[in-house]
Formats: sequence, C-alpha cells, structure tokens
Amino acid sequence: DSEKTEEARRKEREDRKKRGIAYQEFVKNWVTDTPPANLPFYGSWKEKNVIYAGSPDNYMTEGNLKAVWLPNPKDVRIAELETELKELGDKR
Repeated sequence: DSEKTEEARRKEREDRKKRGIAYQEFVKNWVTDTPPANLPFYGSWKEKNVIYAGSPDNYMTEGNLKAVWLPNPKDVRIAELETELKELGDKR
C-alpha cells in the first residue's frame, strides 16, 4: 500500500528530526583534535600540515614526510594471539 508506506516514511522522517541535535552540538561532542587511538588513520586530521601515520603518536609535518610501512596482517594477528596467550597465562 503506497499511501501507508508514504505515511510511515513521513512519520519516521519527523521522528528522526526530533531525535536529531543541532550541528554545533554534534561537532562539540564528536569532533576531536587527533584521530582516535583505536583508529589506524593515515592522512591529515584537523590541521592540514600535520600528517598522521597510523596512530595519534605517529605523525609528521608537511614537507618532512617519511616512509610508512604497514604491518603484515599475519604479523598483527600473531601479536594479538600472543597477547591473548599471555593474558590467559597471567590468570593462572
């Protein structure tokens, strides 16, 4: 039924507007000065001349870029498993 579908869409659109927040409020609560630590981010974030290379602690300035080597996913997984094994061993 196209009329009921249209009405449901209109109602949901109005409900979304009520749940929404002002743009400035969103920016205040969401935008950060640096990339989150758990996000492997590569590129500029807030300042265009600061380039992040995988973490908030690893950055360089424009004009002073250096090579960034990405870890092999296999090595990342091995490190995760080794950490998990160590944590299990520490619980004994």
